[in-house]
Amino acid sequence: MEEPGTYVLEENMGIHDLLLQAGGFTKLAYKYNVEVFRIGRGDQKDRISRVYNINISPDILKDFKSEPQIELQDFDMVVVRKDPDFEYHKVVKLEGEVQFPGRYPILRESETLGQVIQRAGGLTQEAFLPGLRFTRNDTSKVVGDFARVLEGEDGGIILQQGDSIYVPQHPGTVKVTGSVRNPGVVQYHPGWGLERYVEAAGDYTFEAAKSKTIVYYPGGNARRKHWYRKPEVKEGSEIFVPRKPEREPLDVTQLLTEWASIATSVATVIYIINRN
Repeated sequence: MEEPGTYVLEENMGIHDLLLQAGGFTKLAYKYNVEVFRIGRGDQKDRISRVYNINISPDILKDFKSEPQIELQDFDMVVVRKDPDFEYHKVVKLEGEVQFPGRYPILRESETLGQVIQRAGGLTQEAFLPGLRFTRNDTSKVVGDFARVLEGEDGGIILQQGDSIYVPQHPGTVKVTGSVRNPGVVQYHPGWGLERYVEAAGDYTFEAAKSKTIVYYPGGNARRKHWYRKPEVKEGSEIFVPRKPEREPLDVTQLLTEWASIATSVATVIYIINRN
């Protein structure tokens, strides 16, 4: 109802009269049925109230004759439910390097990221799909191999209300951070491996934990360096070299105290053995 609330019961008042007083149906209303809840009259000890499901016509407010024959009573509660088939548009935001950026209503429950990009005219020539940024619920970053999003029929992730997608331009760079002598951005070279990019950033510092180097990929995935394998470096990646954990300074006083305690214990044991 447009104005739900409590209304004064009038003589011979029916559902039609109550709906008129309440301003009629909203656009979300289910106009084929209402529920009337009536206080129990003590016919059963455990009964609190009765419910009557009343079928009505969507034209009940225009055609008085269509009103079901039920007279409302004191303390009745009439409930108009939401139409289960009505649903607002579910909208996703698509920005960046697509032909027609903007807000797009989802057409079906199974619509995917790849399909909405196609609806937006596809990608521009400058689009860098592996670096696509996908945000859900304003805070949750969705990680994936977005370079494959337009391949095959599935089209990747199924969209939800409020999803935000941004397709960047080709960066043409690789970022090197952490324990290197000159952290920053290095031009991307398809044939270069991890060590070449580290060298271009001034090489490792003395504090670098080389074996724990991590490569973060544009789509959000990450790979760690191993002694038997070095991760591939792709355009738009970030190479992060962590520092070795700092060692606690040696407490000479504590060390001497511990050794003195051990020596005293050993001397005591030797003295006891010699006495026996």
